[in-house]
Amino acid sequence: AAFAGERFQLAQEAMVRIFLAQDAAAAAARGSGGGTAAAGGGVGGRVAGIAAQQGMAEDVAGHFKDLIKMQDKELHTLRAEVQKLRDDNEQLRKLTTDEDKTLLLWRVEALTKQSKALQEQCDQLDVR
Repeated sequence: AAFAGERFQLAQEAMVRIFLAQDAAAAAARGSGGGTAAAGGGVGGRVAGIAAQQGMAEDVAGHFKDLIKMQDKELHTLRAEVQKLRDDNEQLRKLTTDEDKTLLLWRVEALTKQSKALQEQCDQLDVR
């Protein structure tokens, strides 16, 4: 999850740098096109610049949507894996507990037999 977060952060930063670089280029084009706007030629350049910015914004939005979809898919996968691990852990706990109970019962039986044997020996000692 940390790896995906880092990758998302890097991709996001790269897209912002690209967007800012294109925005700066468009601003520079508008600045140099300002002199021709008085002559009537700069309006078409500004419209093209705005269309390019909108296209860039749509591209960035599309990339973000793709990244969100990828992260959502990864999140669902990780949640399913976590649930499977929790289920496996619960099953292992039950098996371990059952095994511990069985071992405890065997020890109790063995100690009971040993106690009876010692009691019989004790009884025989008193009889003599």
